[in-house]
Amino acid sequence: MDGHGIEKRMGPSDRVRMQGAVAQCLEILARLGVSEDKWFLGTLNAGHSGGMLPLTEREKDTLHDSRLPDNLYVADATILPKAMGNPPMLTIMALAKRMAGLLQEACFRSYMVCDTAANSGLLLL
Repeated sequence: MDGHGIEKRMGPSDRVRMQGAVAQCLEILARLGVSEDKWFLGTLNAGHSGGMLPLTEREKDTLHDSRLPDNLYVADATILPKAMGNPPMLTIMALAKRMAGLLQEACFRSYMVCDTAANSGLLLL
C-alpha cells in the first residue's frame, strides 16, 4: 500500500491456484466439444477481468451472446464491455439476477416447469 491504493501481486500459491483454474476451464471447453484451436486464455492474472465476450447493443435485452449455443449463457464479467478495473461483484450480481429472471420467463413461456437451470437443459457459466 503506497497511500494511493493497494497492489497485490500473484504469489507462488496464487499461481498454483490459477493453473488449477485454467486446467478446469480447459476441461470444460473440451467436454463442450470446443476444438483447441478455438481456446483463448486471455490475460491470466488476479485482476478483475471482463470484456472477453462483450454483449452487443442487439444482445443487451436477452443477455445472450449470439455466438453461443441457444442453451448456453454466461453470467460473469465476461459479458461486460471491458475490464472494469474495480471489483465488479455488484455488477455481476445484478447481471446474474437479471439473467435468472430472463431464463425463468423463457421457461414459463415454453410451458416448462423450471425450478433450476439444470432442469431446463440450460448451461449457465
